[in-house]
Amino acid sequence: MVGVHLMAKDKRQLYIPPGFTHGFCTPTETVLFAYKCSHTIYHPESELSMRWDDLSIGIDWPIADPVLSGKDAAAQLLADVDPKGLPVYAGEP
Repeated sequence: MVGVHLMAKDKRQLYIPPGFTHGFCTPTETVLFAYKCSHTIYHPESELSMRWDDLSIGIDWPIADPVLSGKDAAAQLLADVDPKGLPVYAGEP
């Protein structure tokens, strides 16, 4: 797992390739977070959400009771995801 601290004053970005799971936690109630996505047309039916607190993923989040979006609140455990719906890594082993 990679932990990155991004702050507006630093003017830094984080690149997350298509197909990679990602999440973020903010220490404040309000945050402006912009996604720069691929050039393909947005297709919400292709999205997949996983539970933020899934123990099998192993993220030690610094929060116990987060405010979640509806999509994230309804997310499933990784073990319950149909493997056919997961992206396939096409790079070198």
